[in-house]
Amino acid sequence: MAPTPSSSSPCCELRGEPGIHAIACDTDGIDGSEDNAGAWISPQSFTLAESLDLDPQEFLVQNDSHGFFQRLDSLVISGPTLTNVNDFRAILVQDPDQPPRFQG
Repeated sequence: MAPTPSSSSPCCELRGEPGIHAIACDTDGIDGSEDNAGAWISPQSFTLAESLDLDPQEFLVQNDSHGFFQRLDSLVISGPTLTNVNDFRAILVQDPDQPPRFQG
């Protein structure tokens, strides 16, 4: 029997909600034993996962967020920073009816 996740994830809960972006990273540049610092999601993440036939809940149950976000090309890879200040989490909520303030 597969393990049951103790919580859900923003990607599963938001399901592409317009205007919401999130990032979770470790300031030392490494998340556990992998080479990434963390991952990010955007309103397009859930739709992209569906188009790739990826079930985010299944990856969560398997404790494989790295594999999920790697397939979405949403990993944050900074390399080791040689600091370990804290874990960083941020959520940006934009009004979908307003034009973006910044364009990259």
